[in-house]
Amino acid sequence: MSGSKRAVNRALMYEHTRSYVRSNLQEGGLSPEGVIESPGLPRSTIYRLFEHDGGLGAYIRQLRLRAAADDLVRFPKTAIKDIGYSGGFISPSHFTRAFRDAYEITPQELRLNSYRYLHAEQR
Repeated sequence: MSGSKRAVNRALMYEHTRSYVRSNLQEGGLSPEGVIESPGLPRSTIYRLFEHDGGLGAYIRQLRLRAAADDLVRFPKTAIKDIGYSGGFISPSHFTRAFRDAYEITPQELRLNSYRYLHAEQR
């Protein structure tokens, strides 16, 4: 296979895998192992494709946290623990810890700051 064909195949595998992850993000059991089994791609290929994202597990966690941050702002009456569970986190403390590690702010602080910001704009 020529270099350009190989690059196109890698790009297609990468996009297919990303699409699969986005489609199944709400599944609590979504894991790198399950993603690898789905398209039937070699483990080493998948790990190489997501190496620049910090790995496939880090990519999944990043998407889940981004979706949770959006939900925290969009649905202020939904309990934070419910947003964490719906994002596939195993416990509220696991969600809060992962969120704080990623954004250096707790989910509660994000929600409070977004509330203040939105209401300050309305004045």
